[in-house]
Amino acid sequence: MSEIIDDAIQLASTWQRSISASQAQSSHKFNSQIQSMISNVKDKHFMMELLDQSFRSNDFERVKDQLEYIFTKYRLPKFFSFTERLLVFIFLKFGKYLPNISVPLFINKVISNTSKAVLSADNYDLNTHLVARKDENTRVNVNLIGEVVLGNEEAANRLEKYIHALRNPHLNYISIKISTIYSQINSLDFEQTVQGISQNLSILYKEAINNSFIHPQTGKKSYKFINLDMEEYRDLEITVAVFMQTLDLPEFKELSAGIVLQAYLPDSFQYQQKLIQWAQQRVQAGGASIKVRLVKGANKEMEETEASLKHWELTTYSDKSHTDANYKRMLEFALLKEHAAFVHVGIASHNLFEIAYAYEYAKAHDTLDYMTFEMLEGMNEEAFQLIKNSQEVVLYGPTSTREDFTNAIAYLFRRLDENTTKGNFMRYSLGLKVGTGDWLELERAFRK
Repeated sequence: MSEIIDDAIQLASTWQRSISASQAQSSHKFNSQIQSMISNVKDKHFMMELLDQSFRSNDFERVKDQLEYIFTKYRLPKFFSFTERLLVFIFLKFGKYLPNISVPLFINKVISNTSKAVLSADNYDLNTHLVARKDENTRVNVNLIGEVVLGNEEAANRLEKYIHALRNPHLNYISIKISTIYSQINSLDFEQTVQGISQNLSILYKEAINNSFIHPQTGKKSYKFINLDMEEYRDLEITVAVFMQTLDLPEFKELSAGIVLQAYLPDSFQYQQKLIQWAQQRVQAGGASIKVRLVKGANKEMEETEASLKHWELTTYSDKSHTDANYKRMLEFALLKEHAAFVHVGIASHNLFEIAYAYEYAKAHDTLDYMTFEMLEGMNEEAFQLIKNSQEVVLYGPTSTREDFTNAIAYLFRRLDENTTKGNFMRYSLGLKVGTGDWLELERAFRK
């Protein structure tokens, strides 16, 4: 094991040297701005307020007042370009007197600047992006950002949006949440809830089968892939039950589908074992394998807040090193030869040490064919372009319409919070060099 750890650190170092060289020549303005922002907490707070207030109201006069207040409250952040600083100056001097013109222009600028992290759901824009990624042999896991549905009509509308997406010939991989396809989730009415969600999920699984495509890696006809995202802890057991119960239907025997497990939940390892045992029986009976997307988890603050308000025990690990340890335990368990053939694994991370460790561990256990790396669109293009030369990388691409962009703000907030947390690899990645204090601290945390 120590040899694999050492090999992983060596591989991560090799990758980082190449990434550092690429970043020095990079023209990806968005990546540089994001990295600059997440290294400064005040700049993060500025951006959060700016995004929040830009889309909170349809009253341009009110938005103008809030923008003026925010620009006065904060100094302009360093990640603003000269052009952006000039535009702010013009807005404060002249644009504030013409809010019906200046505010829509400002909002367009915000949407444009975040388009690397939140893809436009406009058919032309999205298809152009998907085709470009396909040309470089990369699949995009599209997530249609939206809120929890509050009624049957909303659930039906969301199902229609997913159906429309699955019928898009350029889209072959999609993530959905159970809270967006069923409005009556009730943990106390477990069986009825599972049955109701399963009925709606079956509609989407049928669409996945009816809209097959040619897989870019294998060149073979494949069914479209639907991934069940994981949300709150209270939905963990329901989501796993829905996934297994729906795929147990005879009509979905040959359909491969995916589910997310979050390493910051101690319970996740137990459910991983359950899924592997179930998948082994499924494949041995002639069914298709499944896939688990392994993440560390992105809703910790929400879980902490709810536990505090309701005086509940915290459902997540409170120590990051415990989450990281559970992530590696689940990673190792998934990549054993006797497991990986039945349950393929997507290693979702931007931490080069974690990615390198997964690669070296899979190589040692001859399971590289059952593993993909999964990264966020727009967060570190240099790392993605480098790592995909060693192993397939699936990009997670959240999408939003202009009308639903308020929902995308919550996603951006989570990314900002997640990436600015002390000890998070992304916080240090801009300008990170092998052998520096930051690098050695990240290495120490990985070894721990």
